[in-house]
Amino acid sequence: MKHLYNLIHCISTCISLPLLVSGIIHFNNPYAFMETIYGYRLVPESIGPFLAAILPSFLIAISIAIMFDFNNRKILFFICCILFICFIFAQASAWIRGLNISCGCFGTGDGMKIGFKTLAIPLIGLGFSLSGFLLLQKKPLNQEPKI
Repeated sequence: MKHLYNLIHCISTCISLPLLVSGIIHFNNPYAFMETIYGYRLVPESIGPFLAAILPSFLIAISIAIMFDFNNRKILFFICCILFICFIFAQASAWIRGLNISCGCFGTGDGMKIGFKTLAIPLIGLGFSLSGFLLLQKKPLNQEPKI
């Protein structure tokens, strides 16, 4: 059981740190983040400011919660799965449409143009999130069923 706890904590850290860094970078420069959002051409201009204001705080909150909220980790892993699927969709869509834009994962100055390398970031995040979620689905072998 101790090994499972350590594995879950390691997975939580691997998810939390990139989300926290990304959230802090975008929180500190919401206008640049809004430009990145517009670059993807997925949402109307009226939604861009809302996303630029809300998403960084959400990333920070999720990253902190997944590290320290042990009672709700299963749902937090699930939320991260949905979040990373959205990031995968956005990047894949822009890549397929041939948009020559920075992924914006870690700010506008990261210089990473959308492609396979940048798509790997949310794919790995999804892998970790899904692994954590599935590991928490299993019940410990020594636990008595509740009647």
